[in-house]
Order: sequence, then C-alpha cells, then structure tokens
Amino acid sequence: MPDKLLTVNQLAEKLQVSSVWIYQKVSKGEIPVIRLGRVIRFSEEAVNRWLEENTKQVAECFPEQEPFNADPGGDPYSST
Repeated sequence: MPDKLLTVNQLAEKLQVSSVWIYQKVSKGEIPVIRLGRVIRFSEEAVNRWLEENTKQVAECFPEQEPFNADPGGDPYSST
C-alpha cells in the first residue's frame, strides 16, 4: 500500500503543535517534506522515522538536573 501523505494541518494535529511550528521546521529543513510545486506534504512513514530519530528521553534533555523530589507535606514557599 502506498505511503499516506499528510497536509500541514494533519501533521500539526498528529504532533499536537501549531501549523506555524510545522512551517518553521520546514523552512529550517528540520523535518522531512515533499514539495509538489507550491504544495507541501509529509510522508507519514518518513515523519514517524524522523520522530523516532529525534525523540529523546527526559533525562537526556536535562542531564545536569537533579531528579524531581516532591515533598507533599513541605512548604512550597520555604527557602530551606
């Protein structure tokens, strides 16, 4: 079966981002795109691969940050 092509709005909805964010990624060459003249489409398979390659674990995003330790009984405004 041929690969499904997505519009900007469909991809934005799938990724739960704005269409402006999608256009920014396209203009920077950061997301795989298919250009058909002035029309752009996205291969669902290529986008899924791009997501897998560019997805990081939370720990990778904040390597120097201490793990969050919530103290439910503590005073959130305390300086200690």
